[in-house]
Amino acid sequence: MEQFEINLLGILLAVLYNLIIGSLWYSPMMFGNKWTLLVGRREDDLQGGMTPGIMLGAIVVALIEALGFSLLKNFTGIDGLFGGLFLGLFVWLVFLVPPLFNSVLYEKKPRELFFITAGVNMVTFAGMAVIIGII
Repeated sequence: MEQFEINLLGILLAVLYNLIIGSLWYSPMMFGNKWTLLVGRREDDLQGGMTPGIMLGAIVVALIEALGFSLLKNFTGIDGLFGGLFLGLFVWLVFLVPPLFNSVLYEKKPRELFFITAGVNMVTFAGMAVIIGII
């Protein structure tokens, strides 16, 4: 049953990495101001900040992603730094980029919003899979 074994430390570090990258990515230092504009929000709309419900949701999503990468690592046998990087980028490119780009094509969402969203997911998926791959 090696396919279903998980490394708890790797999972926890990947979740933490995900939360840190998301917080930085959407901060005013990086893309937060542009993202706010592109999604049609005002700074006043976001004054509540990171509520406990939002934080819990972010943790659950990151945990699901980390568990998924852990299982994919086991099923594929891919591990290590470059294996993890390949796995993260492969999952991102094949399973996330196409539906995100469809929102540009069919929902007429701004391309800049696509790049911000796809970018954060590329960085988080690659980093999480690397963490899972090396721990």
